[in-house]
Amino acid sequence: MMRLLKLSNSSEITLLIRSGQLGILPTDTVYGIAAMANSKDSVERLYMTKRPGQEKPGTIIAANISQLIELGFSKSAINEAKQYLKPGISVIIESPYELRYMNFDKDSQAVRIVPKGDIYELLLESGPLLTTSANLPGHRIIDNIDDAIKIFGNSIDFYVDGGVIKKNLPSTIISINNNKVEIIRQGSAKIKQ
Repeated sequence: MMRLLKLSNSSEITLLIRSGQLGILPTDTVYGIAAMANSKDSVERLYMTKRPGQEKPGTIIAANISQLIELGFSKSAINEAKQYLKPGISVIIESPYELRYMNFDKDSQAVRIVPKGDIYELLLESGPLLTTSANLPGHRIIDNIDDAIKIFGNSIDFYVDGGVIKKNLPSTIISINNNKVEIIRQGSAKIKQ
């Protein structure tokens, strides 16, 4: 049975996520489908729910760099990206072999730090989450939980209502090659090259 929650129910949300359930919640940028990052089964279910047959990896969101290192990312990969791990910016870094279930066996993964707010508080409890925007491929980004429920219905275990997200832009995605920044997708944060 589908549940509708508020971000203030962070302990209940954490229990649901840690038990392998999928949720749609307001992230620091847009509403996203979220799964426990260190749960291979949950991550696979997220991809089958969002875009079966496609191989477009989601983004890991974490409360801090320590969570990414505990998940398995190397300190050197994190240090290379550290100056860019700011609100609204997802940085593609080297992915350790044991985490490649998150990125279709590629050697890189987008990660983002959420430094404040309700989603930050949730991440402190839950640990890192793998997320992808809560819309169907090629469709508009949704800005409210009612639209998410209409799209995904009972294929998602729980929904977290964070009101209407006004700016409604996904994160900016960058990669760093030889100390040069390449913008993969321009989004909510502006990057100077």
